[in-house]
Amino acid sequence: MDTQPMPLEAMAAENGGLDAFRLSAPKDIATTLRRLQDASVLVNLNAPHGSVYTTSLWTADADRGALSFAADASDP
Repeated sequence: MDTQPMPLEAMAAENGGLDAFRLSAPKDIATTLRRLQDASVLVNLNAPHGSVYTTSLWTADADRGALSFAADASDP
């Protein structure tokens, strides 16, 4: 098994970029979000200035186009 990182130039737009990993069908997106929610998968929310908050998806509201994440009021 090859465990070497992918060369960065392979991810360039002229080489297809990351299209192989992109979800665009609404059903695929909803299924993936449901799986993340059901398994309480930890995700990182990153701010432009570099801070990171690790949380899990709490709800996905397709009608409103909104995601809600678990949060602890005592976290900074």
